[in-house]
Amino acid sequence: MKTCSKCGLELLETAFYKSGNKLRSWCKNCCKDYDKSDSGRARTTKHAKTNKRKISNNRHAKTDKRRLSNAKASAKYAKSNKGKANITKYNKSDVGRAIRARSYAKRKGFGFIGINENRYKNEEWHHLHLENNNSFCISIPNFIHRLISHSSFGDINMDEINALAIQYWIDPYIYTGDDSAVEIIFGELCQSR
Repeated sequence: MKTCSKCGLELLETAFYKSGNKLRSWCKNCCKDYDKSDSGRARTTKHAKTNKRKISNNRHAKTDKRRLSNAKASAKYAKSNKGKANITKYNKSDVGRAIRARSYAKRKGFGFIGINENRYKNEEWHHLHLENNNSFCISIPNFIHRLISHSSFGDINMDEINALAIQYWIDPYIYTGDDSAVEIIFGELCQSR
């Protein structure tokens, strides 16, 4: 049993509408009477107008005119000093570097399957370019990646850089950051060819 706060009658719980997992304070009859009254109709009309405005704004946001104004605002922000600083900061973050690597791979027609994870900030993704698959990437330090000039399109020095990348993947602690360890391994690679 529950008492209606509008009419004051004590009624069964089935005589009340549910609001979430609770019962409303007015009984169903009082709610119906209110909806038929002038103030109830005005409230319903007000909610309908609000919903109509929301739908209209969402539709406007999807138009080409709105997209163009957003693009202009983004370009203006990117040219400002604050925008440049934030974009640079984002591009140097782990998330930004990973997204740029994926977009670069997509633009070049390569796939992107990361074999390992970035361990340090100064690492770059290297595509292995195996016989039938260009998708596999290894994250290697940028000084190793830039040590050997290579190109996958002309198959220039790909065996050498792939060997260094795989060696780094197997034992990343072999490179202490100085180029001497890389030069020793690179010298061994050259002698074996």
